Amino acid sequence: MDELAGARERLIAALDAGAAEAAPEDSARAQVMFDCWVHEQEENFQPDEIARCRDGFMEAITAAEAAIPAPVEEEPVAEAIPLTFFVFFDFDSDQLTAEGNQAIATAVQQIDTQAYSVVQITGYADRSGSDDYNMDLSKRRAETAASALALFGVSETAMSVQWRGEEDPLLPTEDGVREPQNRRVEIDLLP
Repeated sequence: MDELAGARERLIAALDAGAAEAAPEDSARAQVMFDCWVHEQEENFQPDEIARCRDGFMEAITAAEAAIPAPVEEEPVAEAIPLTFFVFFDFDSDQLTAEGNQAIATAVQQIDTQAYSVVQITGYADRSGSDDYNMDLSKRRAETAASALALFGVSETAMSVQWRGEEDPLLPTEDGVREPQNRRVEIDLLP
């Protein structure tokens, strides 16, 4: 009985592992020979038939197991690390430059190849102009970048758009100074 129970476990394991698809004839033969073995063992008066069925099962199950494809190990996906891209703007403008378009295209390429779930877009202005005007300008810059990302297929639900006006300058300056590094949108890619 122990030998039959072990053989049954082996048959079920092979079928569960895909032997029927990989080696249908050997799998069917193993099933038939197992049934034959059980039948002959139950009668228990023809030792030659018991041995024939058992040996037939062993031969068929070995062939079926050999045909099972090895499990494919999936390569681990590299965990995405936070990245920041800068999109710079001309003075008093919310229009993308050629360099700005390139920065957005590079960000999209990273979004497409990594598992980023949040695309945070933050607009800024330099310190020339009034606070209210710069807040509005930084908002328009952020919205321009978000629209460009959406045109590339970035999901709007993944994007978080905000603006800071002249707060948090990249390069601190006195009030009223036109600093190109501060006229920007930052695109933060977060896992």
